[in-house]
Amino acid sequence: MFVFGPNRNIILAKELTKIWEKFYKEPIKTLLKRVKKNKDLQKGEIVLLLEGYNTEKKEEEEKILSKALRAISILKKELSLNKSTRLAGKIFNIKKNILYKKFINFIHS
Repeated sequence: MFVFGPNRNIILAKELTKIWEKFYKEPIKTLLKRVKKNKDLQKGEIVLLLEGYNTEKKEEEEKILSKALRAISILKKELSLNKSTRLAGKIFNIKKNILYKKFINFIHS
C-alpha cells in the first residue's frame, strides 16, 4: 500500500539546525521499517523530502517490458506459455506473474 511505490527514495531529516540533527535517505519501504522499529524517530521535529517521479526510469521499464512481451511471443511458438513467461522473466528480471498478466492483457487488446 505505497502510493508513491515502495522503492522511491525519501529523506527523513530529524531535529534540523540542532547539534544532534540526523538524516536518513533510503527507499520508502526501508525507512518505514526503520521508523516502526525506532520510537525515537517517531517524535520530535521531522521533515520528509520525497524523490520526484522519474519519467526516464518509467520509460526504460516500459521498453524492457515491451521486449519481454515480444520474447514471450517468440518463445511461445516452441514452449508453453508458463515456460515462456518464466524464461522471459529470468532474462529481463521481471516477476513471472506480472509478465503473465501483462501478456494476457497484451494479446486480448
